[in-house]
Amino acid sequence: MKGIMCRGYITKGSIYHHNNQVIGTGYQKAYSNESGVSAFKHEADERGTPFVEIDPIVCRYVDSSADKCVQEMFSRMVKSEDGTTALFPFQRLSHSFAVAEFGQKFEPRKQKESNDNVRQLLISLKERVLTYLEPSNIKAMNKVRHYIKALDEQLAVCDKTDEMIEKLCSQSSSRRI
Repeated sequence: MKGIMCRGYITKGSIYHHNNQVIGTGYQKAYSNESGVSAFKHEADERGTPFVEIDPIVCRYVDSSADKCVQEMFSRMVKSEDGTTALFPFQRLSHSFAVAEFGQKFEPRKQKESNDNVRQLLISLKERVLTYLEPSNIKAMNKVRHYIKALDEQLAVCDKTDEMIEKLCSQSSSRRI
């Protein structure tokens, strides 16, 4: 209801939609599988994780596509773990850089600033998720743990990026000596 956590199921199948009526095998399969979403579960029997799971038939469809762009774009939006694939926007929340593009100079200060902007965004997202949390609601707490873990993993990527920039700076300064 607050627009933060979303659970669902994406599949391939027939759907008929007219006004408020939706029927078909695709709709029925998505509807029946939505409550059992288990992507990135923490416990073996956990169901209802806050992710949009993708049916293996959709993954096979993408894998068999002759269009490499389709496969690339799909891989940017999903994560697979333990045989389950789901939408996973968190991995896109990171700073990447080229050491030096053709004709340009590597500017570590700018790269660190960009990385810090991503870090601040991640921290802000964590705070936002937590503001909608009702601490007495155990089910909500369990769902939030998934998002916090994913955001913490991206914060760790920010730390590694800072380390990489530092190493590049130290290597380039030692070469000048």
